[in-house]
Amino acid sequence: MDDELSKVLGVGKADIDRGFDLHRQSIVCDAQFTEPAVFSESLVTRTNEMLGKRIRGWFVFNQIDKFRVDEIADGGRTRGLYIDAWKRSGVTVGSTTIGSDIAALGHFVRKMDVLRDLGIGIKATCADHIVTAKREGKHAIIWNFQDSIAIDGPRVLVEDNLALLETYYNVGIRMMQLTYNLRNLVGDGCTERYQSGLSEFGVKVVEKMNELGMIVDTGHCGYKTTLDAVELSKVPVVASHTSCRSVYDHPRGKTDEELKAIAEKGGFIGVYTHPAFIAKGGRGTIKDFLDHVDYLVKLVGVDHVGIGTDCWDITNIPDELIDSMDKEVGRFWTGFKKEHEISRWLHPPKTGPMAWSNWPSLTVGLISRGYSDKEIKKIIGENFLNIFRRVCD
Repeated sequence: MDDELSKVLGVGKADIDRGFDLHRQSIVCDAQFTEPAVFSESLVTRTNEMLGKRIRGWFVFNQIDKFRVDEIADGGRTRGLYIDAWKRSGVTVGSTTIGSDIAALGHFVRKMDVLRDLGIGIKATCADHIVTAKREGKHAIIWNFQDSIAIDGPRVLVEDNLALLETYYNVGIRMMQLTYNLRNLVGDGCTERYQSGLSEFGVKVVEKMNELGMIVDTGHCGYKTTLDAVELSKVPVVASHTSCRSVYDHPRGKTDEELKAIAEKGGFIGVYTHPAFIAKGGRGTIKDFLDHVDYLVKLVGVDHVGIGTDCWDITNIPDELIDSMDKEVGRFWTGFKKEHEISRWLHPPKTGPMAWSNWPSLTVGLISRGYSDKEIKKIIGENFLNIFRRVCD
């Protein structure tokens, strides 16, 4: 990896060593990630057997995730791969999604029990949990929803819908995106045809999240929904994983107006490392990622910038499974379209500087762009920690 970083970033051994040391010393926060999807030999075998029976890839992946948790609990090969991915990443806390509804919550509760036994799954519901994880050499996880459809079901009273937020808060969820890509009862997503902003119900949702101490996330929200959320929230909001549309005009990114509004309210903006969303042709590199960071820092200041990789570590995952899932994405009503480079959506780097378990390379990348140690510590963790403390404590 050292040789690759030297070649790609144009840095020497001294800068690489400095970056790795700084990464080890710092509280590192990934504002949106997918926890390591490591595959043991037995999981690969099970995967291929299911695919051989023409079972759809997404169903296979969801089933394998349950088997994977069993293997982690039993202490097999998956356990070692999983722990190694976390250790190599050096991530203190990651915010990971339950999805968009309550259906997956039972599985996540069991998963958290298993990960807690490994010293990884400290459920972070306040900033002190993150600080403690760092001090004890452990790792923490923040739960989030990537859509608010978990509370927009067919209930007669608005109070019943909002009461669900309190239930989710009580089980540990501390962050929720108001919309995914499309429209829901709260507002419009970033790939929706029209941009109408927050609904009356959406206004009440923001108010309730403020009351509870849940972070309002606008990562996948549309232009007007984002601006409405910033205006109406009594506390800072975040865009946990996004990019700058002025650098690369992708609908998952944010306009300068949105980015400035979030920052002016004291909020946080996390830049993702997803190759499909940061450069033309869906082949973004660490240099493209750094271009977005540089632009954002110049636009809003270093105190509001962070990282939300939006990527997973896919050690040993069969290519056939990725291909099968990739072909199915268009069948799901996610709001992504072919022109959004969706064909590369499921192909995060398995190796190299932007592989999730090689997270320290992002820190080295910031060094290559001339950031000071103080600025880097803010970008890789302190800025998100400050927002988490301000909203959730």
